[in-house]
Amino acid sequence: MFDLLIEGGQVVLPGSVIEADIAIAGEAIGAIGKPGVLGPARRRISAHGLYVLPGGIDPHVHLRWPPAPDTPPGLQSGTVAAAFGGTTTVIDFTIQGPAESFQEAAARRLAQAQGHMAVDYGLHLLVTRVTPETLGEIREIVHGGITSFKLMTAYRNLGWMVDDGALSAVMVEAARCGALAGLHAENEALALYITKDLLDRGHTGVEYYEAGRPSLVEGEAVQRAIYLARKAGAAIYFFHISSEEGLEAVRAAQRSGQTVYAETCPHYLTFTDEVYRRPEGRLFTVIPPIRKETHRLSLWQALEDGTLSCIGSDDAVRTVAEKQQGDSFDQIPMGLPGIGTRLPILDSEGVARGRLPITRLADLLATGPARIFGLYPKKGVIAPGSDADLVLLDPAVRRTIRLADLHLPNDYTIYEGWEVEGRPVMTILRGNVIVENGQLVDQTPRGRFQPRAPFPTCA
Repeated sequence: MFDLLIEGGQVVLPGSVIEADIAIAGEAIGAIGKPGVLGPARRRISAHGLYVLPGGIDPHVHLRWPPAPDTPPGLQSGTVAAAFGGTTTVIDFTIQGPAESFQEAAARRLAQAQGHMAVDYGLHLLVTRVTPETLGEIREIVHGGITSFKLMTAYRNLGWMVDDGALSAVMVEAARCGALAGLHAENEALALYITKDLLDRGHTGVEYYEAGRPSLVEGEAVQRAIYLARKAGAAIYFFHISSEEGLEAVRAAQRSGQTVYAETCPHYLTFTDEVYRRPEGRLFTVIPPIRKETHRLSLWQALEDGTLSCIGSDDAVRTVAEKQQGDSFDQIPMGLPGIGTRLPILDSEGVARGRLPITRLADLLATGPARIFGLYPKKGVIAPGSDADLVLLDPAVRRTIRLADLHLPNDYTIYEGWEVEGRPVMTILRGNVIVENGQLVDQTPRGRFQPRAPFPTCA
C-alpha cells in the first residue's frame, strides 16, 4: 500500500503534460500511472483540474540579509514563505568571513541551518578571500556537496569584491574539481565613476538609481567573465541577468559551444525603471537595477529561446524603514523580497498570458536548476525514485496578492495589489504535505541539507 496518492492531476513532465495518478511511498515517488490503476493508499488527494508540478528549486536566495548574525526564526520564516510559494528547495549563500577558510564558512552556515529550515536546502559559497590555502580547499568542499561558488565583481565597500586574478584562479580550480563558478557581474569601477558624476551634478534622488548602474556596467563584466572562464576551461553561471547586453554576451558564448548558464529574476520581467519615479521608488532598489522596457522584453525572449536557464528570486529581506535610509540613491539599502511570489507571478505573467508553456515554466523553476546545480534527478522532476516534492497549482484561481498571505519575514512586497491567475494550493516536501489551502499544516521544520553532485563536464 502506498502512503499517498495524488489522483487525476495534469502532471507536468519534461516536455509534456499527462493526466495521471502519482503514488508516493515514504519520501519518494513510487509510481506514475493512468488514473485509477495504481492501487490502494493510506491517503488520497484529488488533483482534478490542477497542475501537478515538480517542487520549485530557487537557486538564488539570501536568507541572512543584510549581513548580520543568523537567527533560526529568520531562517524558518523565510523557508515557510518559500513553501507557500511552491518552492521545496532553496540554495542559499554562506559568505566567507574575513578570517575564515572555506571549510569554516560552510560549517558555520550548515550549523545555523540545522533543524530550522522548512524546506530542503543547499549552499553556494560566496568567496571573498582567495589564497593558496583557500584554493586548496575547493576539492574538499565539492566532495562535501557544496559544488558552486559565487564571485562578486562588485561590492568592494562590503569586502566581497574579488579582482580578475582571484576570479581567474578560482575558475581554474573549479574546473579541476567539478565546481561551477557563479558570478555577480558588474564593472564596479565604471559604476562608481558614473554614480559620482551624477551625484556631483546634484542628481541624488532615487529616480537616478538605474542611471547610476546602467546596462553597460553589466554587459562589460559579463563579457570579461566569459572570456576568463573560456581561458580557464570553467563552466560559469550568471546570477540575476538584467540587461540586453548581458544576454547578448551569454547567447554568443552559448552559440560558440562554451558552457555558460544564466538566470534572471521576476522583478526584471515584471517592472521597468519607471518604478524609481514612483513615490515608493525606494522599495524597488536592487542591484542590478530594474531596467527599461526594451530590456524587460528581451529577457522574456531569452526565456522563450533557452538563453536563460533559471529564474531565481534573489530574495533579500528588507523593511520599509530600512529603505528610507540614505541621503542619495547610492546609499539606499539594496534588496527585495521575492521568495514567496516566484511561481505565482511567473505562472500568471508567463503561462496565463501565453508567453510560456507550463512545461517551460517547470523547467525554469525546477528542472533547470536541478540539472545545473547537481540535484537532478533526485529533485526537479516527477519520476519514480525522485523525491516526492510536488506542488499542486490551480490555474483557475484569480486573486490579489496581499502581504498577509505570503508569510514573508518582512513588511512589504513589491507585488502588493497585483491581480494574478493561478495559485499553489498544496506543497509537498518528500511526501509530507506542508502547505494545504493556504494553511501551514505541518509545523515541523523538515528541511534537510542536500549535498550536490560535482558539475558533470568538469574533471
